[in-house]
Amino acid sequence: MAMGTIVGVIEYGAGNLFSVETMLSKIGAEFFVSSEPKELNKATHLILPGVGSFNRAMDNLDAHGLSAMLVDIVEKKRKKLLGICLGMQLLATYGQEGGERKGLGLVGGTIAKLPPARDVRVPHIGWNSLHFGSMTPKSFSDISEGQTVYFNHSYYFELEEQIPHVYTEHGVHKIIAAFEKDTVLGLQFHPEKSQVVGQKILSSFLS
Repeated sequence: MAMGTIVGVIEYGAGNLFSVETMLSKIGAEFFVSSEPKELNKATHLILPGVGSFNRAMDNLDAHGLSAMLVDIVEKKRKKLLGICLGMQLLATYGQEGGERKGLGLVGGTIAKLPPARDVRVPHIGWNSLHFGSMTPKSFSDISEGQTVYFNHSYYFELEEQIPHVYTEHGVHKIIAAFEKDTVLGLQFHPEKSQVVGQKILSSFLS
């Protein structure tokens, strides 16, 4: 982990922060939790966790003045941002849960309901393997093909950009598990619940 790294964990009423805080403590990261844009701007790295509804989460971000701040810190200040589960989905252009709604628009794509498939359940809950394409996110440099991580989601990211990414398989469907665009890292799975693999990815993101 780089010297001077300070992590801001974004509190916006749509995330279970305890497990994220526990993992950050375990890897020795200096961090704080806040819903105030002014305070979060002091961080070198930001984490956007999230569980629940896309629309409600965007409403909460807007209400706290966080949507504009997140776009600013990525596009102008070039700070690192990690979106976890719903937090990753909020990075998209649009969400389709409960009607079309604009997301943060930091990564081109749409959030759609997981398609039904034989012998698999929706939501996608549990451990699943990671598979690499031709371009792999830098934060996965210490991760091997086939290692498993923990998922819990009913919607997925239909990626519309050619950027480094990792996928998993849900029945016959390939689902984006992670992507990286400039200073933005999105993880559909929960690194804070993915034991050693999750620790490695978080540590790499903070380096």
